[in-house]
Amino acid sequence: MAGGIDWFRWHHGSVTDPKFQLVARKAGVRLPDVLAVWAFVLEKASASEERGSFGEVDCEAVDCLFGLDDGKTAEILEHMGARGLVVNGSVAAWEKRQPKREREGDSSTNRVREFRERQRQQEQGNTTGGNETPCNANETQETPRGEERRVDTSFSDNMVGVAFAAHTDSQPMATLSDKSPPAPKARPLPDGWQLPRAWGEWALAEYPYWTADIVRLEGEKFRDHFRAKSGKDARKADWQATWRNWCRSDITQRAHQRGADPQMAETIYQRSMRERMQEAAPEFARKGPPKPTENVIEFFAAEAATKRLEIGNEPTAALG
Repeated sequence: MAGGIDWFRWHHGSVTDPKFQLVARKAGVRLPDVLAVWAFVLEKASASEERGSFGEVDCEAVDCLFGLDDGKTAEILEHMGARGLVVNGSVAAWEKRQPKREREGDSSTNRVREFRERQRQQEQGNTTGGNETPCNANETQETPRGEERRVDTSFSDNMVGVAFAAHTDSQPMATLSDKSPPAPKARPLPDGWQLPRAWGEWALAEYPYWTADIVRLEGEKFRDHFRAKSGKDARKADWQATWRNWCRSDITQRAHQRGADPQMAETIYQRSMRERMQEAAPEFARKGPPKPTENVIEFFAAEAATKRLEIGNEPTAALG
């Protein structure tokens, strides 16, 4: 260990510090996950030759160590930096939170001398009688400290409703009963997955113009799409919600239009853009949609037929 120090301070109130709750919310993880990464950073910084500097962190290894999703450790460290907990690979205000010396004149010799002196005074008090009080009993023995008892405002500013420095046994800490439930873990689509009947019935009820064949086709496309993915794109926390979003997507809706003419039907995306245009520029939105393009060959064929009819109906010119 650095300088022979194999321990570090863990401050009261760290578990309930709102900063860590905010980091957990921003990173999309649980509060215990943030505290685990924070303890890992403190231990790494304490064991470093330059105490307080944890340097580069193998985020992928830490994800595996604590069972986090890929990339979550990096997100936690990023949001810790945004809250001023870590700065450029170091724990912020390390010297303030982790002073090098706990006591003035700290040495094993002094501690042994003080211990023997206390034993000698105790033995003298026992020989004078059990009901007598030693002459120095009214004195309070205090161990000089290298730091004052204080509230670390740099570490726990914006505390809401709890004075951690004045915490006593008569004021129990906040319980964890109001802790939000853990977020569901993302998982890949199981092997041999088939569209559940309830999911298919939802699609038929949501889009009455779909048929059972369309639902089965989309279920196969849904399965093949996500089975071909890899990494975090292949894992979802709620596959049923992913299926609903798949059915609502513009690509799926465009493939199965409501109405007979798919070229003239309006997609969900087109409808949303038209509504936004109506709000932003109503004078342009009032213009009707363009007329369908007329087939040029059919147009000239109709013109030629009309000419022939007109020529056939002309009166015959008088001869001579």
